[in-house]
Amino acid sequence: MMGINGCSLHEQWRESIQAYRGVTVVNFPNFFILLGPNSAIGHNSGVFLIEAQLNYIVEALVFMNKNGIKSLSIKQNVHDRYNQELQSKLKKTVWQIGGCHSWYQDAKGNNNTLWP
Repeated sequence: MMGINGCSLHEQWRESIQAYRGVTVVNFPNFFILLGPNSAIGHNSGVFLIEAQLNYIVEALVFMNKNGIKSLSIKQNVHDRYNQELQSKLKKTVWQIGGCHSWYQDAKGNNNTLWP
């Protein structure tokens, strides 16, 4: 999978995996994923989350179709703001406080697995 900048998804996610709402990735137009970064939930059904993500994708595709839009890509500033807010919320959770280190965290201590 190559993005518009010639970078593979693997390369882009080398430092830290991030997506907007766990569904869209900067520099990868028209690319939608299910159960992406920060999509896992430890307290509810994954089916509920998949349904919510599918609704988001369908709404985006319907909007594109109705408006003659050929390409949809998340803006970098929107993506960054969303992920900064997400990490801020996660810093207050049991997964991150008290010096807990787990597979939920990347090398920088960010939790890119769970939804807050």
